[in-house]
Amino acid sequence: MKKLMMRPLFFPAAIATIFLLVAMVHQWAEGFYVVVRAVVCAMAVWGLIVGFVRKVRVVAWPMLAVAVLFNPFVQIHFHSRPVWQVVDLIVIALFWVAVYLVGPKSSSSPAK
Repeated sequence: MKKLMMRPLFFPAAIATIFLLVAMVHQWAEGFYVVVRAVVCAMAVWGLIVGFVRKVRVVAWPMLAVAVLFNPFVQIHFHSRPVWQVVDLIVIALFWVAVYLVGPKSSSSPAK
């Protein structure tokens, strides 16, 4: 578990997962979904940055798509809760695949 937590996308994936699962289990007020979109978008932007810095483009591009889909400024409406639940599950899976594809920081760099 400690090795998993050392990966740079572990905590963003965990935060996004918690928010998406909470959003899936109950019908909330619109304001809550705005917060969910903002948090998931922010976590995806972090994943995008880490993916490009680490040169793991297979992580960066899907994170860009998640950031666009969940951005809180221009909402995308599917008008169906079951569709959003499926999207939420796919996004959760994308985050956790990204955690494994972007490995932990290299310890071979010299200490300063």
